[in-house]
Amino acid sequence: MKKVLKVFIAAITIMLIVTIGSPKIQASPKTNQSRAIAIVFDNSGSMYMGGNQAWCRATYAMEVFASMLNDGDSLEIYPMHPVEVNNAEYSMENPFKLTSPKQASSLREIFTKDAGKTPIESIDFALEGLKKTVADKKYLVVLTDGGTFNKKGVGLSKERTVVELDKRVQDNAGKEISVMYLGIGQEACVPATAESEYFVKRKVVNSEGVLSTLTELCNLVFGRDVLPRNHVSGNTIDFDISMKKLIVFVQGDNISDLKLTTNGEMPTLVNSQQTSYSTKGAGDYPSNPDTSLQGMMVTYKDCIAGSYNIEYNGTASSVEIYYEPDADLEFIFTDSDGNDVDPTSLYEGDYKVSFGMKDAKTGQLISSDLLGNPHYEGSYTVNGEKTNFEHDGYNGEVPVALRMNDTFEADLTVTYLSGYTISKDSADFGWPTGGIRVLASPLGKLNLKMSIDESYILISDIDKSDAIVIDLTIDGQKLSPEEFAAITLTADAQGLPFKLTPNESKSQYLLKLESKGEMEEGKYTIKANADYLDFAEREAHANDLLHITLSKTPLWLKWAKRFGIALLALAILIWLLHRKVYPRKIRTKDNKATFNRKDLGLNVNATRQGDTLKIAGEAPVGQKQVFTISVKPGDDSYLRKSNKNRSFAAKPGTIKRVAGNITDVEIGNVAFKVNKKTGNLEPVDENLLKKTIKIKDKTEIRMSGTERSNNRDEKFNIYTTISLAKKK
Repeated sequence: MKKVLKVFIAAITIMLIVTIGSPKIQASPKTNQSRAIAIVFDNSGSMYMGGNQAWCRATYAMEVFASMLNDGDSLEIYPMHPVEVNNAEYSMENPFKLTSPKQASSLREIFTKDAGKTPIESIDFALEGLKKTVADKKYLVVLTDGGTFNKKGVGLSKERTVVELDKRVQDNAGKEISVMYLGIGQEACVPATAESEYFVKRKVVNSEGVLSTLTELCNLVFGRDVLPRNHVSGNTIDFDISMKKLIVFVQGDNISDLKLTTNGEMPTLVNSQQTSYSTKGAGDYPSNPDTSLQGMMVTYKDCIAGSYNIEYNGTASSVEIYYEPDADLEFIFTDSDGNDVDPTSLYEGDYKVSFGMKDAKTGQLISSDLLGNPHYEGSYTVNGEKTNFEHDGYNGEVPVALRMNDTFEADLTVTYLSGYTISKDSADFGWPTGGIRVLASPLGKLNLKMSIDESYILISDIDKSDAIVIDLTIDGQKLSPEEFAAITLTADAQGLPFKLTPNESKSQYLLKLESKGEMEEGKYTIKANADYLDFAEREAHANDLLHITLSKTPLWLKWAKRFGIALLALAILIWLLHRKVYPRKIRTKDNKATFNRKDLGLNVNATRQGDTLKIAGEAPVGQKQVFTISVKPGDDSYLRKSNKNRSFAAKPGTIKRVAGNITDVEIGNVAFKVNKKTGNLEPVDENLLKKTIKIKDKTEIRMSGTERSNNRDEKFNIYTTISLAKKK
């Protein structure tokens, strides 16, 4: 594999040395362009004599040339002496014609019956044949080792030969026909005419160079180049631009199954064929073919950018890749901010016209070394005034100032790689016939905005009040003096008198209310409307409104009244929320009674009447037991608190027996006993007389005493729990 790569690199280097710095035949990459190629084949005796292999290499090179034909192309071989191909005879008067690369192998069947001199008339016949052929591009390729030519059977001197060749080049090389001349051998005569875009001459000192040089000329015709070394790594190639056509040519022993793959798949195959040396020379000379001339060539089309593998069987001596990039021209208008602009909708303004090459498949702009060194030549015309420009590099730009009703046209040509070109004019860019007509600048969105610092106005101070500001903008920008002058502004203030004052520098109007007569208090709506008519008689409209309040009372006074009312309401609310209140409802639960050590059913009630809390318990037997407590709302009994969280506050000395024979009472943890002298209930702990006890939710109350039964005093106990919570 290393040997293959070395051979490949050497082949590429030779071809680059040949092509760099030389004039190029102008070609075009357009896919629909047909080509007619005429090759003058020197099959004179010098190509065969002395074991010369030039004839074999020439026929092999022509086979390779024919293998690269595109659809619609034709190749005609004009031999200097009659030849036989597959039992048919051809001559300079009756050339052998090929129209498909599939016919290329027939060229190895060429047999020269009688190799003679070098008649210059063969060139004349080829030129006449080209002139009669219908094709977009025509090329004459002269392939000869002749040091001198014959004319009408008479030998010409070296000097005369050059004169005759120069005359034919100068008379025919031009836009209609491009001429290529390849001299084989040190003694080969070459025209003295300088190379140009329509004439290329080459000379190889030995016949080994015929193949590479004729392949170079073939690439010039078809607009192809040799893939640079930096895009080749072993048997892997890569390219960053899509390819219109890609040709892989592998030479060596027993080369077969040649193919190109990417991710295991092959691109679209156009042609695949073996190439081989010819064994048929000339009748008067022994055949001495160059048996090393064999290989295989595959041609693909529409290859997307990416990485590809070259696969084949056999031993390669050289691997050559020829490519035809799928490129196109791009012509872009950008505004001052660098944004792309539709060229068919150009408005008045300053633009940059950017140009460059793009991948014709993806449409993406490209800056690839596979384009060589692009050279741009173009011009643009504004109202008939033409400006030319040139640029070297991948892309460039030119500034253009356009005004309304200007007509803009442009053309652009890029020359790249081996001298082939793409040319486009306004029609090719899809612009309107007659050029682009520049439109007036977009009207933009007219906007009107009203504002005032203080919308509450005291009637007595109306003359001192701030003016209403009316701002006018187009697309958020202030109006120019010309635009401001084109504004008609009207306003309505619901009968209030006012004055409108324009302020051009600030792009605004001031609406000042005036004091006239009696004015009524109330809310007023102020409206403003702007009508705009530009120089192109296009209309735009905008409006806005705001509300003001007129009053005889200063605003601070109104706010003071409101604040006072709010403060009073707040005070009342605070008072209500902090006012001490009694619990709303009182219930008893978990009641229990024992009499003479027996459990009895019991009904206990707790009721409040005014400031008196009455606790009454009555068993099924015996008399009713009642005591009362003078109470007040507890310290935490506020209106904002729930019933459960409220309480009663009581002084111990206010507990009194009302009915029954109660001797002991317990309220929570406070115990009371009857004072036998006074008959009152008093706390067991005299220190509690001046303190306050709290009766709250879940406070337990017990009454004890005696009850007469069966002429005996029996002990009773009555238990209950105060509940201030909601009943479940």
